[in-house]
Amino acid sequence: MKKHFRKIIVLSILTLLILGNPSEKRFLLALQEDYGSVHQGMNLGVEELKQMGTSSYRSYIFWSSYEYAFGSIQVKYVGIVFTTFYLGSGSTQSIQQEKTQHASL
Repeated sequence: MKKHFRKIIVLSILTLLILGNPSEKRFLLALQEDYGSVHQGMNLGVEELKQMGTSSYRSYIFWSSYEYAFGSIQVKYVGIVFTTFYLGSGSTQSIQQEKTQHASL
């Protein structure tokens, strides 16, 4: 009985992680909200943000990552279980250098 209960718990957790993986739209909504908070009074729609910058969405089944670049600024997010987390921002040049350093390790 305990064995079946554990399997049900594990399957439930895995299902929650898979179904809770945020979509690209969820990240864009978080970006829209953050942009409005930083730039008081500047409310851009999701479609406007898509047109203004470039984005990269990656899904890893249980979690996902999102990067958005506009001009020389880039922001990063990760998401898990229906929630997105802001990781930080920086210039696109410094972030590219950081990626190159990590790739060479």
